[in-house]
Amino acid sequence: MRSKSWPCAFFALTLMAAGSAAGNAAAYTVSGTVVDEEGRAVPDARVWFVDGQTVLSTQADGSGAFSFTHQASGEVDVVAFVPGMALGGARTPLIEDVSVELDLAPAIETRLRTVDPRLRPIAGARLVRLRINDHFNAPVALLSGEGLPPIRSDAEGNLVIPF
Repeated sequence: MRSKSWPCAFFALTLMAAGSAAGNAAAYTVSGTVVDEEGRAVPDARVWFVDGQTVLSTQADGSGAFSFTHQASGEVDVVAFVPGMALGGARTPLIEDVSVELDLAPAIETRLRTVDPRLRPIAGARLVRLRINDHFNAPVALLSGEGLPPIRSDAEGNLVIPF
């Protein structure tokens, strides 16, 4: 009888240890400034902190400054957007407090056509994720619920990336 109760006791002890370890995770701050290609502050930019499926959102202040505090570690993406400008961002390890500068350049519109294997247009295809210059990831599908314009193809399969 006693041997059957050990696995349950071990399981409960494991859960308690996992819970206390998760509760002790350090909180780190990612702060920075959004600037244009000439280094001037970009006020009021929308800025997102992305850790897997977790998205935090804020708006840069009048001097382009922003800050996030998050209880996690590992690599995270910080993405900035202002209508009429390209996305800016950085991928950074979150193992201590970190400061980043997010550079925004004028937008360059990119046009694509989505087709199926028979070369018929695909209407309503959505852009899910962008990898920008191997510098950072922009999970467009996640961010579209947080203020980034959604990107979908039209009836002819045309998809326009406006940034």
